[in-house]
Amino acid sequence: MPTQLFKPAAQIIHYTQRNNQLWPGEACFPTCLAMAIRNNGCPAALQRFCIDDAMMVFANDVGVGKVIAKRVGLPESTPKLNQWWSVMAGVAEWFLGAGEYKDYVGWREALTLAQLKKEIDNGYMVIVGTKLTHEGHVVCVAGYTDNSLVLCDPYGNPNTGYTSDKGALVTLDTSRLTKLYNSGKSFRALLVHADKRVKV
Repeated sequence: MPTQLFKPAAQIIHYTQRNNQLWPGEACFPTCLAMAIRNNGCPAALQRFCIDDAMMVFANDVGVGKVIAKRVGLPESTPKLNQWWSVMAGVAEWFLGAGEYKDYVGWREALTLAQLKKEIDNGYMVIVGTKLTHEGHVVCVAGYTDNSLVLCDPYGNPNTGYTSDKGALVTLDTSRLTKLYNSGKSFRALLVHADKRVKV
C-alpha cells in the first residue's frame, strides 16, 4: 500500500520547535498544537496567529492558564503528565473559540492504531505523545504505511537521533515504533478538528 497522508504532501505545513523564541528546543507540545490546528482547518481569521511562537506565548499566558486549569478542574500549579493533556486540549479549545469547540477537541489516553488511521483517513493530523527522547516528546502523525507511521516531528528526524533537524514527513523506522506506544499498542493523543467537520 502506498503512503497514506491526511492530505497531499504539498499542502502540509510543518513547524519546528528549534526556532521558538520563548523556549527553543523545549516547545514540542505548543509547536505541535499550532501545527495540528493550522493543518486541520484553522479558521482564516486565526491563521496568522496559529504559529508555534504565538501558541507558546498563548499556552503560557498566566490568565489563560488559570482559566483553563479551573475549567478542567485542575490546580493552577504545574500539572502532572496526564493533566498536561487536559490543559493543552483546553488551550486548543480556548484558542479556537471557548464553548464552540468542546465537541471538536479532546485527548485520548489509549487511542488504538485503527482509530489513529481513521483520523488520518478523515483528513486530520494527530498529536501523539512519545518516548522518542529521554524526557518525553510530542509529535504530529501525518500518515501511515503498511508497517509504520509518518511523522511531522517538530524537533527533527528521530531516525537520525535528531542529528538532522528535518522533521517533516518522516517515515519512522519500525524499530522505533514502540516508542510511540503509551500502553500496549495504543497512543496518548490529542485530537483537534479545527474545521468542525467531525466530532471527536
